This record gives sequence, C-alpha cells and structure tokens, in this order.
Amino acid sequence: MPLGQRDQQQLLRMTKAMWALLKAHLNLSDVQLHQMLVEIDTQTPQLTTCSMCRNPLQSTAQRCLFCGTVPQIEVSNSELQTRLSRIRLTEQ
Repeated sequence: MPLGQRDQQQLLRMTKAMWALLKAHLNLSDVQLHQMLVEIDTQTPQLTTCSMCRNPLQSTAQRCLFCGTVPQIEVSNSELQTRLSRIRLTEQ
C-alpha cells in the first residue's frame, strides 16, 4: 500500500527529530550520517518493476512474488565485480 503525502510528511518529521536527538546525544556529524546512508545504499537491493505485472521487485529476487515471472535483471560491471568479491570473501 503506497504511503500518502501526509504519511510521508510524518515520516520525514520523525526522521528529522530522531536524527537531531542522535546527533545531539551521541555527538554525531552530518558527514557520519551521509557515510552511513551511502553504505546502506550499496548494501540494500534496489527495487525494480516486474516486466509482466509491473509490481515492485527486489533486484535480487529470483521470481516475482505476485505473478511468478523470472526477472531479466541487468547488472552493471561494477555491481558484478562487487558481487563476485563478496562471493570470494564468503568462500575463504
């Protein structure tokens, strides 16, 4: 279920409040927040759309949860290298 504009605004306000509290009480910087966001973005599977039913689909999914279609996912060369290095690390 998509979030309405009111829900999005509420989440934004809550996020800003939580960051202000964490920043003040733990002596964190905006740079540290940005670094963590970058780290999370590189670790979090990106959402795509199923080519058959157009429902949301994680880039790591083997099948669409809604219609069962096997996704045709393009992976960039840098993403492929990252995935291969992770596999090598786990095999060691």
